[in-house]
Amino acid sequence: MRKIVGLFGTCAETTWRDDLAIPLLNEANVPFFNPVVKHWTSEARENEARHAASDKVILQIISSEDVSLSSLAESGWLALHCHLRGQKLVLCIQDMPEHSEPRYDETGGRLKPNKTRVLVRAHISKLPPTVLENTVFVEESIEEAVQRAIQLMQE
Repeated sequence: MRKIVGLFGTCAETTWRDDLAIPLLNEANVPFFNPVVKHWTSEARENEARHAASDKVILQIISSEDVSLSSLAESGWLALHCHLRGQKLVLCIQDMPEHSEPRYDETGGRLKPNKTRVLVRAHISKLPPTVLENTVFVEESIEEAVQRAIQLMQE
């Protein structure tokens, strides 16, 4: 297990890593892995998978700036794998503002990103209490999530 916080979640038009997570982690002297790269390659994908499988804490932020369907889908797998491997998952799922929530994807298919967020939260809330107390930590804000990740790294 690597004593690192993996910064997973929304990547698109978001600045949660640079504006909040990285400064707070640096201030607390907590090492982290940022999967965001200029050019996504197979090597970058493999590196991200290695970190997902071995970082002590996975911080997954699903921010309000993007649909983030891939990150929402990934959250279930991360929760399962963290539980099986003894890792910690800190999760924050923000709703998109109604005025910016897209209704259709590029092919005309219907999108309901906030409905998907509600569904993921409902599934998480049904995890056994031992999982919610020891493996998966759900926080309301990005700052609370980062602070929880820092706390878990110091244990």
